[in-house]
Formats: sequence, C-alpha cells, structure tokens
Amino acid sequence: MQAVLAACNGLQKSADYGKYDTEFDKVFNDIRAIRTTDELHSLVVLKGGKLIYDRHDPAHGLTSRHILWSASKSFTSIAAGFAIQDGLLALDDKVVGFFGPEDLPEEISPQLAEMTVRDLLIMSSGFAKDIIYQTRTGEIAHPIRETLSTEINFEPGSRFHYNSMDTYLVGVIVSKVTGRDLGDYLDERLFKPLGIKDWYWEKTTDGYRAGGWGLFLSPESLAKAGQFLLQEGRWKGRQLLDPAYIHDATSAHILQYEEGKLSPAQIENLPRDDKRQGYGYQFWCLTHNAYRMAGAHGQWVIVIPDKDAVVVVTSFCSNEQKLTDSIWKHIYPLL
Repeated sequence: MQAVLAACNGLQKSADYGKYDTEFDKVFNDIRAIRTTDELHSLVVLKGGKLIYDRHDPAHGLTSRHILWSASKSFTSIAAGFAIQDGLLALDDKVVGFFGPEDLPEEISPQLAEMTVRDLLIMSSGFAKDIIYQTRTGEIAHPIRETLSTEINFEPGSRFHYNSMDTYLVGVIVSKVTGRDLGDYLDERLFKPLGIKDWYWEKTTDGYRAGGWGLFLSPESLAKAGQFLLQEGRWKGRQLLDPAYIHDATSAHILQYEEGKLSPAQIENLPRDDKRQGYGYQFWCLTHNAYRMAGAHGQWVIVIPDKDAVVVVTSFCSNEQKLTDSIWKHIYPLL
C-alpha cells in the first residue's frame, strides 16, 4: 500500500497496462447485455498505485468531470477527518452546539440535544424525513433550519436510516469550525496535494456546499482519491490525514436496514452480501474486505486493501448488483 502515483499530476501506467483488457472489458459487455438504458461510462483500475486499465465510452473520458451523486458524501467525511485532525471538531460533539437560534427549533427535543457528529456520519440521526429533493430544487429557502426542525423518530445512534441531510449538516459543521467553504477547505487539504484541479460542488440556498451530493470529479481524480485512502492518508511521502481516522471511517459501525447497532459478532458473521456489510463514516463496507464511496447509478470508488487495488466506476446503471457482481467476477480474481 505504500506505492504512490507518479510525481506528475496524471496517473502513471503500469508495465501491465493493457494486459487485462480482454477480461476487464467483459464488465462493459455485462452492462450492455442488460438491454436497458444502463450504460457504463468509465472503468479505471489501479494496482500498486499504477494504472493497469482504463476504458471509457465515447461521451466520457479519464479526465472528464462526472457527477458523483452520493459518492460526494465520502469527501465530506474526509473533510470532517481533516477538521478532527486540526483539533476543530470531535466525533462526540453535540450537533446543536454548532448552530444558533436562527437555525434551531424553538423547542429542542431531548433527541436533538443528544445528537452527535458521529450520529450524522453513520446515518443514524433519527430525522424522519430526507428533504434532499426540496433542497436541491431550491423549494426550501433554509434547509439547515428545516432539517434541524424535522421530527426525530428514533434515538440518534441507535439505527441506520439513510438521509442525505445528515451529510449536509456535517459539511455545514466543517465549514463553521474551519471558517472555510467546504470545497475550498478540501481543495487545500486534499485536492491540491493530489493534483486535482478540476472540480465543482453545488451549493444550497443557505450558501453552503451540498455535502451529501453535487460534487463533480473526473475518473482520474477519483482514482487518486481511492489511492490516497488505500495508502491510509499518505501521498508522495507526506501523511496528509491521520490513518486512524481513515481506518475508523471505512470500518463498519452500524448495520444497514436493521434495528440496533452492529455488534462485533454480527460483523464477523455478516452474509456474503455487499448491501449488508455495515456502514462507516459515509463509506459502504463490502465483501472481500473492501469498501467504497457510492453514488446513485453506479458512481463508485472501490478500495481493495488485500489486493493493493482501486476500482473506479462512473455509469448510469440501475442494476447495481449486476455491476457489482461483474466486478467481482472479472476484475477481482486477476488483481
């Protein structure tokens, strides 16, 4: 995992580049065989920090920006990790402590009072409603206030309930404690060191970056981010982010779609099902001792430490299980 990318801003090709084209191309064939509107836009594979495969459809390329949808969430988690490393934030900090009366409801419930940053990161706030769509369309003028006023229907931290506004609040909190725009803060701490220059991140009507969605990066930039995670926060000889945070963020803390917290025994006995391996701090745990950033329609950065490998996917794919199975079938065995 100590291999690093070339000193230049691009990806360095391995001596094995092209060696696996015939087999890895089968992932494209599998998606075409679905015979729907599904399409694979890009597939990039790194091994030992070097490029061994990349293929793109005619409308996309290695350096072309692509919408990440909810894969944006993992970058917000990384930004939170930097803020924690800087001593500006702690996982057990209470969420209400970062907001004033202009954002908080008149009556703060016991559940909201006890909600922590960690609860937001593991998607267990307890907020009953996800207002991402009204926030994206601008229908809601003050999404922070609207979110914090949402009914809470279970004890924060006790259950998984996917809610993009949890991530939005994390991003807002990072902006508040750093005094920086979330995108600019991540640009300084992550993007620039990795040589990532071309990025875009949507903002909401509150003026903050979306956090849980709306980030655009190229497959090349995603590959660099995946390699950064694989190297446990190290890049070109510099330790950018505490490896303990990356390990914690990419480990299972709660079981998706099940009541109760994830116990060590459950983790050991999880079924071989990529949808039920547990959730970290905005990262999805997978089989094969892997984890991924994940966005709608198959925007993935899959990190496979056991193989010293990173797999990047951008697509418009409704059958994500088919795509997952194809990667494990055609790519994983040759890594």
